[in-house]
Amino acid sequence: MPTLWNGTSQSQFRLESMSTSLHHRAIENLGTRIITGELPTGHIMLAEHLEEELQVSRSVVREAVRVLQSLGLVETTKRVGIRVLPPSRWNPFDSQVIRWRLSSDARGASCGH
Repeated sequence: MPTLWNGTSQSQFRLESMSTSLHHRAIENLGTRIITGELPTGHIMLAEHLEEELQVSRSVVREAVRVLQSLGLVETTKRVGIRVLPPSRWNPFDSQVIRWRLSSDARGASCGH
């Protein structure tokens, strides 16, 4: 099996990049839905349901939730789930949050809201 310049096999590289793209897709999906209000403040999500809905593994959901937690969008509580936090808790200086908010504002403007 051919190896890449960093010693990683091509199949391992494909798996890692596939996992990264799934992780990115999960973050984008959930972040956008939270920012637009599709997933409103206080909404509780379960990791099992997110796995099914997003068609990803538990580890991808966990990593995406960690990123969203670091942005202040969600918090996790054992035996309860993943709760969407209010906008006052979001990190207003994070580039992803800014991008999602701008995209959300543009969608609202184009829809006449």
